[in-house]
Amino acid sequence: MTKRWIAPSIVVITCCIPVTASAASFYVAGANLYSPLRNPYTGGPLSNLSKSVVSATNFNDLMTAAGHTTVQSYNSSVVISDWNPDSLAEGTDLAYFTGHGAPTGWILPQDNGSGIAAQVKPGMFNFGTDGKLRWITLDACQVLMNASTWQSSFSGLHSITGATTLTNDSGARGTAYANNLRAGQTIKNAWFNALISTDSLAGPAIYGIRGQNIGGTSVDTINDYITSTQWVSELSWYSVTF
Repeated sequence: MTKRWIAPSIVVITCCIPVTASAASFYVAGANLYSPLRNPYTGGPLSNLSKSVVSATNFNDLMTAAGHTTVQSYNSSVVISDWNPDSLAEGTDLAYFTGHGAPTGWILPQDNGSGIAAQVKPGMFNFGTDGKLRWITLDACQVLMNASTWQSSFSGLHSITGATTLTNDSGARGTAYANNLRAGQTIKNAWFNALISTDSLAGPAIYGIRGQNIGGTSVDTINDYITSTQWVSELSWYSVTF
């Protein structure tokens, strides 16, 4: 498969959000026990995954060893309320989820009441409303296939990293992502390199905001590190795939 950079698509708006403080806290969620729930996108059965919890655990352990703090949810503990305002994910700087996904969002191992798995969909939550959650990374299939649909979910969030394609079930991806972040790579590069190194056919992607800081200097959250500290205003949107 030939891979190429896709030019960013931009819609300009005006706003002001904080891009503050060193990222030192992580929400880490891994889900692999889905059966007998059905896929909310296709209606078909969801298979269990074998390595997603391993990947999440590896990521958690490496970031904790580097001095960061984490909160963890695995399998039945991974519920949709984790993403509510003032909840587990919203109280951290970066949320990392591994599990099933679809073009309509990431899929949780939680029954929505009719045997269909719960799903976090575009517009369901306003991420970053308390100024804390800035980045979401989704190790799940196709969650950024329709990246612009997530625009209504940004309320202080800087970017979502994920994939436009199907991805394999890899226990090594969380290790690669954590090691790349610890090595000082940007969040975008850390994720792109981790996904490509563990699935050569996958299409990593990022969707987020760009603008200017209060001094008028152009700022791209595509260049965010987990230590980024700036204010951004006059926002526009970018969508980049590889």
